Amino acid sequence: MTQFASPATSNSLSPGDVNGHLLLVKPVSFEAGVQTSYGSSDAIRCDVADITTGTLHENVLWFPRVLVSSLQTRIGQLVLAAMAQGQPKPGQSPPWVLQDASNDPQAVQAAQAWLTANPGFDRPAFQGPQQPAPAAPGNGYQQPAATPQAPAYQLPATSGVNAADV
Repeated sequence: MTQFASPATSNSLSPGDVNGHLLLVKPVSFEAGVQTSYGSSDAIRCDVADITTGTLHENVLWFPRVLVSSLQTRIGQLVLAAMAQGQPKPGQSPPWVLQDASNDPQAVQAAQAWLTANPGFDRPAFQGPQQPAPAAPGNGYQQPAATPQAPAYQLPATSGVNAADV
């Protein structure tokens, strides 16, 4: 096992692709005024575990208004729900909605089993290195000297094989 993660897979996940699926959704952030080909729209950025298929979708951006409004107050929490379609307004398509599954014992058991098999999903996203708080004057704390930056990572040199020789 390595300490490094592999790159995330596709972050494109249409609500229609998971219609009727049990989902564990971790809203990460509310994104106001995202520019799209249809104009500016609010969105919710989230990680989605499809419990039905066992698939993880990271860094998903959802735009449907009902989904955004139902998840924007749940940033950093885990939401257990099934994707469904609500009742349409006259002349409109039915909205995508999340049906609460947090009180369904089978859904809770399935989600807990998925979390056990996939540790770390329930932890908050990495926020970057934390800077130490400035020391109060007179406590003997000295700011450490700046450390030199490590050189940028470079791919290993080839073993003398030229592309033309292959």
